Amino acid sequence: MMSKFTNFLEAREQAWHEASSLEEELVLECLLCGRLPMRVSSLDQVISKAIYLYGVFEAPELAFIRGVVRPGATVVDAGANIGVHTLVMADCVGASGMVHAFEPSAAFRLLKENVQLNGFQSRTKLHNIGLAACRTFRASK
Repeated sequence: MMSKFTNFLEAREQAWHEASSLEEELVLECLLCGRLPMRVSSLDQVISKAIYLYGVFEAPELAFIRGVVRPGATVVDAGANIGVHTLVMADCVGASGMVHAFEPSAAFRLLKENVQLNGFQSRTKLHNIGLAACRTFRASK
């Protein structure tokens, strides 16, 4: 006899397989960590797939974020993608904190949708640009 979880996972795997076999993108809805609603792309076979099937991506990193980010904090998500870390950070900083999320790619569209879906607009500043480290060199005279 199969458990309810096994049945659920098999149904999710079948739905993912069908959605990802199409040429065009399907946007699917699911829950991150069992409580934060997210929209994921059927074209993304890594992050979106993990969240859709298992409800989590990079569980140790999310646990670390939850352990160190406090209400009222200001934090940065450099390379936010569709918002996995951004959403967890925004949840942690609360209404008095701020998350600056940077994403230069087309994933920015889902990042923005996911922030709105959770009502985190007032605690999240989205930046559709990339970040890079560089050194400033001064010419010697």
